[in-house]
Amino acid sequence: AAMSPILVMAHLCQEDRNTHVSQALKVIDDGLSLCSKLGCRHTEAELYLKASEISLKEGLLDDTLEKAQRAVIIFRDLEDWRGEETANAVLGEVYTRRRQPELAPHRREALELAHTMARALDLRDSPGFYEAAERFGALGVSLPPVSKKEQMEIFGPVLKKDPDGAAAFIQTNVPQESSSLLLQSLNMGVTFADVDKKAFYQHYRAGGIAYGPRFRCVDYVTGRQTSAQRHEDEALAYAVYTLQEGSDEWERGYRNHPAILDAAFQSTSVLSTVFTG
Repeated sequence: AAMSPILVMAHLCQEDRNTHVSQALKVIDDGLSLCSKLGCRHTEAELYLKASEISLKEGLLDDTLEKAQRAVIIFRDLEDWRGEETANAVLGEVYTRRRQPELAPHRREALELAHTMARALDLRDSPGFYEAAERFGALGVSLPPVSKKEQMEIFGPVLKKDPDGAAAFIQTNVPQESSSLLLQSLNMGVTFADVDKKAFYQHYRAGGIAYGPRFRCVDYVTGRQTSAQRHEDEALAYAVYTLQEGSDEWERGYRNHPAILDAAFQSTSVLSTVFTG
């Protein structure tokens, strides 16, 4: 209890936008040195856990992994199962972000829960689905240790039977704290809209870059309408390109500098068109 002010100070440093994250970690490092001298192992574990959470928020995955592993070891020695589970959730998040969910501590349980949710969804078993989803959401910080591809393989057959009904069931019966995580993973609640080609190119031209060699033209384009969550592999826009020879005459007048990737620049135009019309 005497060490709790260190946790509070670290939290305040993390939350203060004018204070660099390194200062929060410095506070924790000082606390860890003191814990080592005083033998305060439980507080030491809490500090390692806090440091791992800060590092995770900053995207420092190597540091997060090291700190979370230290926290897990100490919590386990102290038989603090709640603390160990929280630290394991951080570990699972690291592995999932690295696209190695199979290494996550709760991997087997997560897969079993995904299958349980799929069965409950198929049977429209509200209590069973809620219970499994609640536990599923606790196995990671923002991502469960099951890839999107695996989730779609598990839920796909059920979703295809009645997409709208399944989406409504999930939104109604998923725990609030797990709703965005699960709906995101299944790409539910995410909508795309087709983009008119001429409107798309007008936005492209409005970007002010109209020099250099010709670029590849777009045959079909669609952009995301719902808000992005900033995940690494999240889709924002899709475009199908066509050969220059097959493009319309009016398209051939647009040019672009080779230093700018036309795919990225045109995707930005897609989003602009979708949101502004």
